[in-house]
Amino acid sequence: MRSSTPDEDILVTLVRGLGHARIIKVVSKFEKKSILKQYDSILDVLVNEDNDINGKVGRARSLMRELVEPSDATFNILISAYCGEGNLVQALVMLENSFRKGYIPDVIAVPKVVELLCNNGRVSEALEVLEKVEERGGIVDVVAYNTLINGFCRLGKVKVGCRLLKETELKGCMPNVDTYNGLISSLCDSQDLDSALEMFNEMKRRGVGINWNFVTYDTLIHGLCWGGRVENGLKILEVMKDDK
Repeated sequence: MRSSTPDEDILVTLVRGLGHARIIKVVSKFEKKSILKQYDSILDVLVNEDNDINGKVGRARSLMRELVEPSDATFNILISAYCGEGNLVQALVMLENSFRKGYIPDVIAVPKVVELLCNNGRVSEALEVLEKVEERGGIVDVVAYNTLINGFCRLGKVKVGCRLLKETELKGCMPNVDTYNGLISSLCDSQDLDSALEMFNEMKRRGVGINWNFVTYDTLIHGLCWGGRVENGLKILEVMKDDK
């Protein structure tokens, strides 16, 4: 007869104190159904507190196969962990596996996948990931959209970034100050100073609840002055003083 299952705190303490091989033996003594609710906490500890960086996510994934049918939280933990290691291939494998099982990645895992794809110049695939999440009824927050917009801007596709801004608003995902700071910076870098000013002035007129910060003004003023439009830069400086 198998013993009763210890509570989550006891299991997590065991995980911290035992090696991977031993914890598999210990946990496997309990009924899989009764340990399922504690399993994701165990997996999270294995992924985030293992001092041996090399292969730690792979070993945690082995534990997943050894023990129970994974939940949506299981996939979110592993997707985020693979992204943290920079292992794009395995992160995408786990993402597709979660989709096949009918799960939707959460607002923590999604931006990490998007960021890793964008860092590898694969912005079109990052956009496809967001579209898949939305098609399945998942939540794509402003952090994920900001990451995607910045990814396009880094590749010099600032107009695409501006178009995505409008599309996200139509979907009900309101931009924040980071969204506009990134776009204004990219417009200034591409010497499209008129568009940078237009975006700044439009948002000021609309009063959409964006709290402009020092970065906003600093970016725009620096871009204008660097582009030889010192007079415009001084005008923005006056606006900045009035906003204090």
